[in-house]
Amino acid sequence: MKDHAKIYHELKSLLANINEGIGKPMELFMEMNQTIHSNGALSSKTKTLIGLGIAVQTHCSECLTWHMKQCIDLGIKDEEIMETLSVAILMGGGPSVMYACQAYAALKQLRSDSGEYKDDMYL
Repeated sequence: MKDHAKIYHELKSLLANINEGIGKPMELFMEMNQTIHSNGALSSKTKTLIGLGIAVQTHCSECLTWHMKQCIDLGIKDEEIMETLSVAILMGGGPSVMYACQAYAALKQLRSDSGEYKDDMYL
């Protein structure tokens, strides 16, 4: 299995480099990201879960790691994450099952990395 905590920290570093190298376009993209993820008709939490589901369904490993960390940082419950994974599996079939397994591994690893690991019915 992948080391999702390491991947997340590497992504943060790479994003800082990309932000610096690209400049204004990335600044605008990050501003758009913050605007979209703020509470509106949908909560920030709901939008983050949508991002996680799309990451699993589109088979983007780095995206699912990133969105899983956001879920943890927002205090999203494991049950909500697992239900989101079930929707991604419904929409994406067998290949999404494999990425949902990666997302589950990311959940375990990132909860442990953040000191929030708990021995519940999913972990």
